[in-house]
Amino acid sequence: MDYSMTHRDANSLDLNMLKLFVVLYQEKNMRKAATRLHVSQPAVSHSLKKLREHFDDQLFVKVPKGLEPTPLAHQIAEVAISYIEGLTRELNSLTEFDPKHINQTVRIAIAAPILTCVTGSLHRKIKEQAPNIQLEIVTWTHQTPHDLEQNKVMLAINYSEIPHSKQIYSKKLVDFSPTVIFRKDHPLASKELELSDFGKFELASLIIPGWNDEFVYAVERLKQYGVNAKVGIRSEVLLALIDIISKTDMYISHNTLFPIQHFPHLKMKSVASLVAAEDYQFSINSYYHIKDRHSNLVNWLCGLIKEGLQEQMDTSACYCDQ
Repeated sequence: MDYSMTHRDANSLDLNMLKLFVVLYQEKNMRKAATRLHVSQPAVSHSLKKLREHFDDQLFVKVPKGLEPTPLAHQIAEVAISYIEGLTRELNSLTEFDPKHINQTVRIAIAAPILTCVTGSLHRKIKEQAPNIQLEIVTWTHQTPHDLEQNKVMLAINYSEIPHSKQIYSKKLVDFSPTVIFRKDHPLASKELELSDFGKFELASLIIPGWNDEFVYAVERLKQYGVNAKVGIRSEVLLALIDIISKTDMYISHNTLFPIQHFPHLKMKSVASLVAAEDYQFSINSYYHIKDRHSNLVNWLCGLIKEGLQEQMDTSACYCDQ
């Protein structure tokens, strides 16, 4: 038989039929092929009929032990198996990921209070696994959501509920609990805290661009509990606020992520028991372009950041007074 004269255009062949052909060729048994393909035996018979019509050849003939491929079937199998295995190999390579092979610049934008807490450990973790990566860590600004859309930033980390477009995907990394921070010899350092205490001293408020520019969350929540808190200063720079509370009776409203172990002259106390859980249900989220939702690189980075955040909160818990 002259195959070149009898076959139809391969462009008209359904690739699913090609896969079925390969499995049938390998199994040489209708029932086994159906089981392997998770379809019914009649469905295999129906597809084989279409293949026979397409190639104008029996392809498989019945023999006592099952099916015997025709000479043309052997020729087709030589090409088809190579194609299917090559395609499978190439598709699998897309999901294989080894950080040590990363050799590109990765820019991550992180909100200031989070930046202070995890940058060192994050850099160490990333470089240990991806020594050739060129890492750029910048502060989250009002421009960051736009930069994510424009692919100028690969990944961003901030508190939850940051407004963003449908092009940006957000995923929770960790939850955190509320704390307050003041100097170790502060009047509140040695007493059991009450909400009313926070109306007696000024608050040093941290500004997180895009999250609390127009309001002070602690002030709003305390007001609901009948406490009139006064803001002494606001700043986007956490270290500036730390310097201020180190020299005054002001306090910072923060959370369990704060790296208190690096500031021996400060004291951190939990206030989770003083407020209702629903009044402080916040998390730290990752933000990235929707096209990167299944990116191995982005998911790997998010995993390291989540790990670093959790480690810091576990460490802080050892230093935090309840």
